[in-house]
Amino acid sequence: MPFPKEFHFGVCSAAYQVEGAIHEGDKLPSIWDVYSHTPGKIKNGENGDIAIDFYHRYKEDIVLAKELGVDTFRFSLAWTRLVKQDGSTNEAGVKFYRQVLEEIHRQGLRPVITLYHWDLPQYLEDRGGWKERNIIDDFLTYVRVAKENFLDLCQDYLTFNEPQCFLYLGYQNLGHAPGKVYTFEEMMRAAHNVLMCHFKAQRLLEEGHPEVHVGFVNTMNGVIPEDDSVALWEEIKKHFFATPKTAQDFYTQSIYMDPLYLHHYPKEVEEYMEEHHILQPGDLDLIRNGKEDTVYLNLYTANHCYVDKKGLYHSERRPTKENQGFLEWLIKEPETLYYTPKLIQERYHLPIVISENGDAVEDILTPDGHIHDPRRSEYLLSYLGEMEKAIQDGVDIRGYFYWSLCDNFEWAEGFGPRFGLVYIDYKNGLKRIKKDSFTSYQTFIKEHH
Repeated sequence: MPFPKEFHFGVCSAAYQVEGAIHEGDKLPSIWDVYSHTPGKIKNGENGDIAIDFYHRYKEDIVLAKELGVDTFRFSLAWTRLVKQDGSTNEAGVKFYRQVLEEIHRQGLRPVITLYHWDLPQYLEDRGGWKERNIIDDFLTYVRVAKENFLDLCQDYLTFNEPQCFLYLGYQNLGHAPGKVYTFEEMMRAAHNVLMCHFKAQRLLEEGHPEVHVGFVNTMNGVIPEDDSVALWEEIKKHFFATPKTAQDFYTQSIYMDPLYLHHYPKEVEEYMEEHHILQPGDLDLIRNGKEDTVYLNLYTANHCYVDKKGLYHSERRPTKENQGFLEWLIKEPETLYYTPKLIQERYHLPIVISENGDAVEDILTPDGHIHDPRRSEYLLSYLGEMEKAIQDGVDIRGYFYWSLCDNFEWAEGFGPRFGLVYIDYKNGLKRIKKDSFTSYQTFIKEHH
């Protein structure tokens, strides 16, 4: 069955994971440049200094995306390539990203720019990072550079990718940069500052440019109900959208998604922010006047949800030999893309784009130079099948972006986990080799677009 006419198939990547060239183009250090060079932080002592060298090989990779058959190429800008420490524009960074955007257009693809995919300038972290209110002005300086230099080539922007990860993992010392520990109040301040950055950036980018579209990307462990009862579904909603009670609870949805899509914080969150003087004049007006028209979701896996005989609610991972992937957290649960978009649409009543979904596999290069990855193909097609079922059942899903086009540097896990549809031969000059899953996605797109 063809998907809706306005449906977009895409692939995605992030600057630090693919670009490399950390000493070229007057790039400044990010928190990941520093963290990855801290002994013991990254598996096998690896880092993104070279990554997959997208900085020099972007044309090759964009041509691969075109061959794949997608219509959208999502990538992120490195803040540290575009803004100098004094706030002035780094023209070398502007030149590079304009070349990338021009190549995307040359190949007939639609660019989607992610402004922040985790690589905060280290000098801003040294000033206090996300918990300090002045970071909003710093972010807007960065956004102005993007607006002044890229708006003619890109009209689709995502301000932030997964605050659930870069705040929770990075500031509860859970293996991501910068490896600090925030208090509950500091986590609240950081979450609020991120949202204020988004709403102000949205206004700035869209001002005078009605063709520009600005979104925000959330992630979560999805849900799979054990039965179809209304009672269980209501329990799922109550727990899924619960608000954080401790600093360890900030892998959460409502604190970010309610302000974005319902235009207010949960009552207890707003009361806490008032009591601790986190809110400033005009903040709630920004939230009330937000212009979100699409929910962007990064979805990989889900928890099974049920109520036991004592009436207690449970949400649990269920790894098996068959569904456990290369990464411990990534359990193959295709119904993630059926139930979770349904749950989100019931609460927020907006169209949805699956802005990331993919599987990490320990790919083996055959002696004759091929990658046979049936697990990834099965993951991809089974998830797409459940998403198709959700669309048929009335869920308004308008895009699916596979993570990722190529293998890349997978943060604290180094180069071991491979998410790509294209294999990177790290031992042979970073040669690109299309995997069988590349053909699987390519064929699906041809049949459904």
